[in-house]
Amino acid sequence: MEVYRTVAPGGLDHAQTLDNLGAVEIALGNETEAERLFRESLGMIRETAPGSYHEGIAGDHLGTLLRDRGDLEEAEAVLTRALEIFERLSPGSLVHSDALFELGRLHLARNEVDPALGYFMRSLDAFENQRGRLGGSEEIRARYTERYGGRYRELMEIFLREGRPKDAFHILERSRAQGLLRMLAEREMVFDADVPAEMEWERILVNQEYDKVQHRLQGLSPEKEPEKIEEDTARMQELREKQDAIRERIRKRSPRLASLRYPRPLTFDETRKLLDPGTLMLSYSVGRDTTILFAVEKGLPKPRVVELEVGRADLERAVRRLRSEVRSLGNSRDMDLKLCDWLLEPIMDRVSHAKRLMICPDGPLHFLPFGLLVRRSRIGHKSHKKM
Repeated sequence: MEVYRTVAPGGLDHAQTLDNLGAVEIALGNETEAERLFRESLGMIRETAPGSYHEGIAGDHLGTLLRDRGDLEEAEAVLTRALEIFERLSPGSLVHSDALFELGRLHLARNEVDPALGYFMRSLDAFENQRGRLGGSEEIRARYTERYGGRYRELMEIFLREGRPKDAFHILERSRAQGLLRMLAEREMVFDADVPAEMEWERILVNQEYDKVQHRLQGLSPEKEPEKIEEDTARMQELREKQDAIRERIRKRSPRLASLRYPRPLTFDETRKLLDPGTLMLSYSVGRDTTILFAVEKGLPKPRVVELEVGRADLERAVRRLRSEVRSLGNSRDMDLKLCDWLLEPIMDRVSHAKRLMICPDGPLHFLPFGLLVRRSRIGHKSHKKM
């Protein structure tokens, strides 16, 4: 910091350092000092690079802090300005998604639910525009999943509070689709045997050029380079159209590959129509403190939703202990019954009448042998087919 004050005071590097220090102060709980640093950073950038991508980043940081501190009027002005910058210089990016989501939270703080939901849905659209292209280490992917995965849960809870369980279910399905894309990316799984090498290579080249143009656009100055911005914006639109066209060609050539690479989450009505009579679908969403369970049957006009009073940490411990006891051939009945009480008992009236159970787990529940729970529960005498 002292170097920048001496050598390049008021420059972009100086401003970005102030912004980084503001983030550190937030982590330390010093919001007043963080606000001072964010304001100084944003002021410098508006002097040296007004309307730039850097102003958008600094404005997003300051606006978010102002909103959290209750200054909603100024926060809205700063965040709206940041959003305008990202829509021009970085459309469909993660920072674009961030600005939209923070504005949604601002409107929610005012109890303006409909505008908030509009921003939230646009934020998810921008986020999903990334199409699971995240790379990097396992630690980076974990932070990415925690940050953005929590937004699906947040939006799902809002829909439930508003009495819209069908929309909440669809958000959960969108979250699962993104989880699938991340899993495929992490494992570098390839299912392109049915797609010609030329088509796959074309897809890769178009995606690479899109990322290159987007990165170049972020570095342009609206004041000094408006023609280049207009040119790159038009090129990005052309590339998006090419991406859409390639996606449709892949869908026609290999529906199996398309279903993995471009999963389309089903709505509640589409889901229940696909279920056979007698099948009960139990779809779980595990949060920090509670777990939300959606029960879906062919004859139900809307999902039955139950909030289970158990969170991620307790489930992780219980599942780990159960698996350990099963492997060691120990007595796992107490843990079985505990998990039954948490996960099945609140919906037992539907489970006991079902011919088949379709389990859609989440988080630690992916490692839970649900079949064991059903056999050990008080309905264990009844034959169930677990799907």
